[in-house]
Amino acid sequence: MFGFRKKYPPMDDINAESGWQIARGEYEGKVIFTRFNTAYKPVAGHPEYAHQVGIAIPFRAPLPTGLPSPEESAELQEVEDVLCAELEANKESVLVGVITTGGMREFVLYTSAPQRVQEKFDSLKTRITTHEIQLMIQRDKSWDTYKRFT
Repeated sequence: MFGFRKKYPPMDDINAESGWQIARGEYEGKVIFTRFNTAYKPVAGHPEYAHQVGIAIPFRAPLPTGLPSPEESAELQEVEDVLCAELEANKESVLVGVITTGGMREFVLYTSAPQRVQEKFDSLKTRITTHEIQLMIQRDKSWDTYKRFT
C-alpha cells in the first residue's frame, strides 16, 4: 500500500495579510465574534505545526453582551500586537484566529516550537500588565480547531 503524504507549501509563501474573515453568531446563548485567516487553509495540518496554542484573556469589565468596551478593545489590540510580535517571530508560530465571546478573547495559534511558546509566554506575563493572560498548548496535528471555524 502506498503512503502518500500531502506536500505543504512553505510557511513563508503564505500571505497572511490577505485572508481574514470575520463572522458573528451565537454560542451557548451568547454573542460570538470570530476572525480567522483563511490564507492558512493550504497549510492546515502542516506536520511542523502540530501544536495548537490558545491564549485566553478574560475581560476586566465586559459589557452585558459579554463583549469588551471600546476602551478595552483598544487595549486588547495592543496585547494582540505584542503577542504576535513575540510569538510569530521567525515563523515559530502563526496566528490563525481570534474568538471573542462570554467575557473573554482567545487567540488561536499553531506552533512548531511549543517549548519556546511556553518560555515566551512566561516572559509575556510580566510585560502585559493590562490583563491576565492564560495559556493552553495541545497537540492538534490535523488543525481541528482551525478547521472548525473556517
